[in-house]
Amino acid sequence: MVYLAFSVQGSIQSPIFYSFHLTDVVNRFPELQSVIQSVTLNGDQLLMTAMLGVMIIYIYSAIAFIFVYDTYFDDNISGGLLNRMGDSICMNMMHCFLSTVNYGVRGGGGIGENLPT
Repeated sequence: MVYLAFSVQGSIQSPIFYSFHLTDVVNRFPELQSVIQSVTLNGDQLLMTAMLGVMIIYIYSAIAFIFVYDTYFDDNISGGLLNRMGDSICMNMMHCFLSTVNYGVRGGGGIGENLPT
C-alpha cells in the first residue's frame, strides 16, 4: 500500500516520490544492509572523525590567516555582503575558515588550486 501511495504521489504531485522506491533495494540486498549497519552502529566514531577534520581545517585556517592571508584573493569573486569584487577571501578569522572550507573541501585540488602561485 505504501508503494502504491508513493507511486500515485509521484505521478500526481512530484517525481521525487519515486525515489522512495529505491529504499526497497536496501531491503533486498544483505550487503547494503551491512553498509547501513556499519554507518549507524559507528555513528559516534564517524562524528569524531568529522570533528577532527574540522579541527585540522581550523588550524590550517589560523596559520593561513596569520602568515599568508594576502594570498587568499579571488579575482572572480563578485561583490557580496562581506567583500567587494576581487577582494580578499580572508578578511577575518571566521571568513578565512569558511573560505578554506568552501574552496578546500569542495574543490577537486583543494585550497591550493584557488590560491595564486
